[in-house]
Amino acid sequence: MTVFQPIFDVVSGEIYGYEALTRDRTRPDAGFPADLAGLMRDAGREVEFNLACLRVAVAAFHRTDLAGRLFVNMDPAALRPESVASIEHLMAEHADSSTWHRLVIEVTESTRSDPSKLSEALARLRSNGASIALDDFGEGFASLRLWSQVRPQIVKIDRHFCEGIDADRYKQEFVRSLRRLCARLGILSIAEGVETEGELDTLASLDIRLVQGYLVGRPSSTPKRRLEPALRKVPRAIAVPESRSDRLGRLVVPSPTVPPETTTEAVYARFDSDKLLQLLPIVRDGIPIGLVERARLTDFLARPFRREVFGRRSVLEVVEREPLVLEEDSLVSDAARLLAEKDEGALDDRVVVTGGGRYLGIVPGRDLMRSIAEQQLQAARYANPLKLLPGNVPIDRAVEERLAARTAFCMAYIDIDHFKPFNDTYGYGTGDEVIRLLGDLLVEHADPDADFVGHIGDEERRLRSFPGRDRDGMSRRFALLTLSVGVVAVPPACRVAKSRLLRVEARAKRQAKREPGSTVCVLDAHDETVDA
Repeated sequence: MTVFQPIFDVVSGEIYGYEALTRDRTRPDAGFPADLAGLMRDAGREVEFNLACLRVAVAAFHRTDLAGRLFVNMDPAALRPESVASIEHLMAEHADSSTWHRLVIEVTESTRSDPSKLSEALARLRSNGASIALDDFGEGFASLRLWSQVRPQIVKIDRHFCEGIDADRYKQEFVRSLRRLCARLGILSIAEGVETEGELDTLASLDIRLVQGYLVGRPSSTPKRRLEPALRKVPRAIAVPESRSDRLGRLVVPSPTVPPETTTEAVYARFDSDKLLQLLPIVRDGIPIGLVERARLTDFLARPFRREVFGRRSVLEVVEREPLVLEEDSLVSDAARLLAEKDEGALDDRVVVTGGGRYLGIVPGRDLMRSIAEQQLQAARYANPLKLLPGNVPIDRAVEERLAARTAFCMAYIDIDHFKPFNDTYGYGTGDEVIRLLGDLLVEHADPDADFVGHIGDEERRLRSFPGRDRDGMSRRFALLTLSVGVVAVPPACRVAKSRLLRVEARAKRQAKREPGSTVCVLDAHDETVDA
C-alpha cells in the first residue's frame, strides 16, 4: 500500500507536496519493506518493482485528490533509458498531462547504477516535465559527485543533519553552507526527519522553509493538508552584506497565470485579446510548472497544421519545460548569472519567482540588469577607496535594517592600536597594506549569509615594538600592532535608537583600548554607564 508524508512550507503553512511511501499493508508502521526490495533486486526484477510502486503511488495520489507535488523514490539502478518508456506508458495510462509537472523523482546514491545511463534517463524524464530531487543528501560518501551528475532541481537534506541540529554547531554550519549553495544554483532545499520544535526553529533561522518529518506530519493514507498555526515560523529577516534591495523578491511583477489543463487555442486567444500580455506562467496548486511566451507560441502555431493538431491539446505540450525558477530571497546577482548560463534557445529573458516553492510572479531580465547597474553605482559611490569595502552610508543602512527587523545581532568596532606612529615610522604605503590585510582577514572569516563588513573612513588611521612619536610628539617605543574591538550586543526586538548604539559602541572601543594587547570589550545595548 502507499501512504503519504506531507512536506510543508513552515512560513506560509501551505502544503508543498507529499512523499509517497510504500508500506506492507499488514504492518503500515513498520517502514519500507526492504526485504521485499532486496528479493526483487536479487531476482533481477527491480525495474518492475519500482514501476509497480510508482503506479500505485500515482493512482493513490489522484484518488486522494492531494494538492502540491508528488515525490516518489526510485532506485537509480532501475532508472535506465529503456525503463523510461515504461514510465511514460504508465503515466499516460494512470495520470493526466499535468501530473508529469507535479512529479518529483527522488534518487539516492547507488554503487550499482550506471552514471551515463542514469543521466540519460533523468534527462528524458525532465523532458516530459518531471523534476529531479537528490534524496538523503550527505548520507553517502559520493553525494557531491552524484549532485554534479544529476543536476537536481531539489535537494533533500538527510535526517542525520537535522536531528539535534539545535544543539550542534557543526550541523548548523553544514546546513547553512548547503542552503547557500542551493540558493546560488537555484535549487530548492528540503529538510527531512524533523521531529522537535527546537530542530524546526533552528532550520527556520537558517532559511530552510520546506520541511518534512513527524513533527509536521506523519505518513498516512489520509495525510495532513495544512500545517498547524503553532508550527508556522516568521521568515528570518535578511541580515547579509547585501541589503534587501539586492533580493529578487523586490523586483517581482505580478503576472496572470493559467492552469495546465488550458488548451493551446485558449492561451492563444488570451494573448490575442490582450496585446500587452507577453507571457503566461502555468501554475498548478500554487506551483509553477511551465511558461508560455506570446512570440514563441505565435511562431509555433504559424507553421502548417500546428494549430489543427495542437489547438485542443494542453498548452503544456508546447511550452518551455524548465523556466528558471528561483526563490524570492535569491540575490539579484545570482539570478542574472543563472539566466546568462541558460542553454541557448531557452526562455532566457525572465525569471519565475517563488516563495517556499509557491508562485509569486516574474522578474523581467531587463529589470535584473537595471537593478545590477544601480547596485554597482551605489557600491562605487559609497565604497571606501582603499579596500573597496562598504563605507559609512551602507554601514548606517545595515544597522537600521537590523534594528527594523528586531532580530538579535552584534556590532563590533575594530580599531588598530598605535596606527599613527606606525604610519609615521614606516610610511602610509605600509599602513595601507596593514589595512588591506585586516580587511581581507575579516572578509575571509565572515559569514556572508549573516555578517556585514564595512570600513569607516580613514581619517583616523590607527594599527612587537617599534620606535616613533606619540600624539604629543614625544619619542617612545610602541608595541607591535594590536586590535581593540568594541562590541555591542543587541537583543531581539531592541527599541534602542541607532545613535545610542553608536555611543555604546564608542564606549566599548574606549574601554578595550585601555587594556594592553589585543582586547575585546562587549557591552549590552542598554548599558546605563553610557549616559553617566
